[in-house]
Amino acid sequence: MSEISYQLVLSTLQTVSLIVGVLYYLYIMRNSQKTRELALKAQEQTLETRQAQFYMQYVGPTLDLDLIKSSIDIASLQEWEDYDDWIKKYGPKSDLDAYASYVHI
Repeated sequence: MSEISYQLVLSTLQTVSLIVGVLYYLYIMRNSQKTRELALKAQEQTLETRQAQFYMQYVGPTLDLDLIKSSIDIASLQEWEDYDDWIKKYGPKSDLDAYASYVHI
């Protein structure tokens, strides 16, 4: 039988600790990768939420049913035949730049 020497114990302990260290490093790297993926997904969801909030902030008021109904009521009270007739009767009259922007749409 062979003897168990001090150097054999130390080299075995060194090999085991090296393997444990490598496995621990791989475990930490995998957890770090999962954390980065979750953070990226959270950022994407935050961006989508902000885009939806921005959209609703600026488009939401135009989707108000009372505003749409009152606009239809006003339009139905106006009498005009075509776009040029409407511009002459109801378009902006005081500001020439505003008038030009209506005409050149």
